[in-house]
Amino acid sequence: IWCLPYINGTVVDKIEWVKVKPYLIYVASFSVGIYTNMKALETSNVDTVIVFRCCTPLVVSILDFLFLGREFPNLRSIAALVALLVGAYNYVTSDSAFMLDGLSAYFWVSIY
Repeated sequence: IWCLPYINGTVVDKIEWVKVKPYLIYVASFSVGIYTNMKALETSNVDTVIVFRCCTPLVVSILDFLFLGREFPNLRSIAALVALLVGAYNYVTSDSAFMLDGLSAYFWVSIY
């Protein structure tokens, strides 16, 4: 982008910290997410990563209610979230890595 004015004469605005800061936060968050995902896949199996990703609606629905003022999930949604929780619990109790390493087996997946 900085070279563009010299190549074809395009007018480019100067970089302003106020405009760049939100993008840096996004880029840093995305990079941390990619790094923790790769570490999770390195230390556990794909099934574990998928199960933990499927559990994100549990956290998101509560955080949406608390911080964004959205309505609390209705009874039908709560039933679906409980079904997710039961499925994740069943997976964790039958996962051989969890039986061998305990909670440390899920460190990177939990951060992700």
